Amino acid sequence: MPVPSFRSIDELPIALTVDEAASVLRIGRTKVYDLVHRWHATDGAEGLRSVSLGRVVRIPRIAVLELLGETLAPPAAEGGRPVAGA
Repeated sequence: MPVPSFRSIDELPIALTVDEAASVLRIGRTKVYDLVHRWHATDGAEGLRSVSLGRVVRIPRIAVLELLGETLAPPAAEGGRPVAGA
């Protein structure tokens, strides 16, 4: 099954499959599984946060952003200033 392509962070699903996470990170599936296993083995100190539902693994969108060192800022109003209360 082909992995969908995403044009922006906003288009990412809230929980990604291993294939989707690999595509977004531009790494292989095996590396994603290695990062997931590292996260579980180190009690979350290293690796890629994930949720295991039996044999199914999902990676939260926020975990991908955290791995990349991204921070989520409040949405900006026109003019580039943050929206009050957002």
